[in-house]
Amino acid sequence: MNFPSPLRIAAITKCYQETTMLPIWIRHYARLVGKDNLFILDDGSDPPVKAEQYIYVEHIPRRKYLDEQDSVNIMSEWQHKLLKLYDWVLCIDTDEFIIPRPSRWTSLHEYLAQCSAKTCRCVGVEIIDPLIGKPVDWSRPILKQRSKGTIKSWSCKPSVSSVPTRWEPGFHRCQNETLFAHDLWLFHLKYADQNHLLERSKLRRRIPRNPEDIKNGLGTSHLISDNVLIRFLKSQRSKIGTGTLDDYLITNPDPDNADSLYLDIPHEFIDFL
Repeated sequence: MNFPSPLRIAAITKCYQETTMLPIWIRHYARLVGKDNLFILDDGSDPPVKAEQYIYVEHIPRRKYLDEQDSVNIMSEWQHKLLKLYDWVLCIDTDEFIIPRPSRWTSLHEYLAQCSAKTCRCVGVEIIDPLIGKPVDWSRPILKQRSKGTIKSWSCKPSVSSVPTRWEPGFHRCQNETLFAHDLWLFHLKYADQNHLLERSKLRRRIPRNPEDIKNGLGTSHLISDNVLIRFLKSQRSKIGTGTLDDYLITNPDPDNADSLYLDIPHEFIDFL
């Protein structure tokens, strides 16, 4: 790894039963920020996540039910604590993968060393299963198998920050002033493989939720049925367009309303995930 700046950058995630995505997350962010700067909050997995060499794992006791505000509080507290030791902290889900634009930056450290913003909002790309060919082989490079996606506002997350951050439930928005960073891309693999999506959704639907969250519409995306998920994938595939996601990005979309067609991922990213 070549980190050309003295910046210290940490990456943190909170996970539950993430046997598929967590190893990919560790490999990716170990390359991005260094293995000894990774922090995993294991939210009661059974069996629990085992601590690897140099990686910090905190085991969180499982609560009576999942509370969206509680999740925000836990991540915010950890981010605030890590910022006492680090210049920047990446707070990302276990199926989210940040890549600085390879044609302009040799590393995340190089990008953040020149960044004038305090909190960066990423270009959020949903990788959509085309339902053509084989399921994803998670041991192989992902974007070579899934080379199309769609930019969505909900994935344009303020995930990279150098100041204490307080997110809204779901981590899609925060109270900080943010920069929509066109050179920081976040690839979300939730929808990359339909079989994996349905297996994870079955697990999520079994998790007891705070009744107040359900009443207020928080976390309901994790409770929708398989039929609705399949219809969503079908609808995204039907919106296929020509060109790349960069062609959409140069129109300077509002990240709060971003919704591109189903387009090619710029080729420069393909080898980096």
